[in-house]
Order: sequence, then C-alpha cells, then structure tokens
Amino acid sequence: MFGPVDDLVYGRYFCQDKVVVLKNKNALQCRPCYQKFKFKGCDYDKACLREIGVEEVFEAAKRLIAKAK
Repeated sequence: MFGPVDDLVYGRYFCQDKVVVLKNKNALQCRPCYQKFKFKGCDYDKACLREIGVEEVFEAAKRLIAKAK
C-alpha cells in the first residue's frame, strides 16, 4: 500500500507478477509527500492511506493468493 511514497519509485520493480499496488484512487495533490527520504508530516491526517479500504486490501490479497496456486 502506498501513501506518502511514490509507487513508481518504491514499487513493484522486482516481482511485478507477484505484487498488487494499492493507492487511493482519489489521490491528494500532495502525494507523494515522502521526498528525499524524508516525511515532513501530513496536513491531511494521512488520508491517502486511510482511504484504502479493508475490502480493497482483502480482494488484492485474494488475487495474489490465487496467482500463487
């Protein structure tokens, strides 16, 4: 799950077929706020992470498990 970091920088470049990237579909303009290896805080109470729903994570996990079979 990607909140403050950029999934294109810290993402799935090693095992692309074994990774699902989850990020807020309504991403805030401030994302990614983790820059130059520093997190300067968040004016939005980390909404980019909080808005990734439990059901979305669960469905992604099921897809990964199905691929592994």
